[in-house]
Amino acid sequence: MKAKASLRIDPEVADPRIRDIVATAASRLGLTHTTTPSGAGHDAEVMASAAPFGMIFVPSQEGLSHVPGFRSICISGY
Repeated sequence: MKAKASLRIDPEVADPRIRDIVATAASRLGLTHTTTPSGAGHDAEVMASAAPFGMIFVPSQEGLSHVPGFRSICISGY
């Protein structure tokens, strides 16, 4: 089996203003946060030419993500 790339979208950089807004909000809520790059093919990469974007990732239980049975916990009130 051979794979052929049919679409190539270069990663985009999230808008620094939005990153700062999200980081400030997290700090005010007493939440830990970090800035991390993402090269995944999220919709935001496609929409970046139309509007500034930012993304928020939340940790999943046991560090599992994008696999059957992965879960993230929502803290009531946030």
